[in-house]
Amino acid sequence: LTLFIDYEVVGKLGEGSYGSVFKAQHRKADVTRAIKAIKRKNIDSISFNNEITILKSVDHPNIIKLYECYYDSNYYYMVEEYLPGGDLYDYIKKQKYFSEKKAAFIIYQMLSALNHLHSKRIVHRDLKPENIVFIETSSNDLLIKLIDFGTSVYLKSDHLTQELGTIYYIAPEVFKNYYNEKADIWSTGIILYTMLCGHPPFRGNKEDDIKKKILTGKVEFPEHEFGKVSSEAIDFINELLNYAPNKRPSCEEA
Repeated sequence: LTLFIDYEVVGKLGEGSYGSVFKAQHRKADVTRAIKAIKRKNIDSISFNNEITILKSVDHPNIIKLYECYYDSNYYYMVEEYLPGGDLYDYIKKQKYFSEKKAAFIIYQMLSALNHLHSKRIVHRDLKPENIVFIETSSNDLLIKLIDFGTSVYLKSDHLTQELGTIYYIAPEVFKNYYNEKADIWSTGIILYTMLCGHPPFRGNKEDDIKKKILTGKVEFPEHEFGKVSSEAIDFINELLNYAPNKRPSCEEA
């Protein structure tokens, strides 16, 4: 495979049920890249091609770049930007909570990336802190990239029906199998809430419990966690988490 002629694998970055991610060096250009090796038996070619099509069609400073694709009899390989800064999930765990200024800076970049996606009628569908990755950790500028477009899709009609996502961040209308790009706005609101207090608003021991709470749509801001958060930030979260999707702001408005 020409992939391994062009690139030297220098380490493993992670592993999941779908496959593995490696750190690699381009032999001639001397640049570092991440190579995602996905087991072909775990993914159908339509899903894979869909992710490739979406990543090729976007160009934004806050969205991961895809450079090349390869495949052999066992794996699909995606050569992507190498982002050594870790993800927002780990950062929240370490920080416990964020200042409003830091949170606003990250959310602004997220909304800018989403605005680019939504302008092309692409819905991400799996926004969560694990899919927001820092470009580097050495500086304090907290520049982020959205990653993982495996469940992203083009909105070809006025709504989508497939229930997808990570339970804490799923919008109520997704459970009703009738939603559009505003589901991404809800997920952004959940992420902002999580950044400001250290955990998502809807929690439970079982997925069913969390789902029931999300379907009530009642968001609480306990005094001991949000006492020092400004009323403007709380109002903004409430706007993003409006139960009625058509009353949520667009990315541009947000």
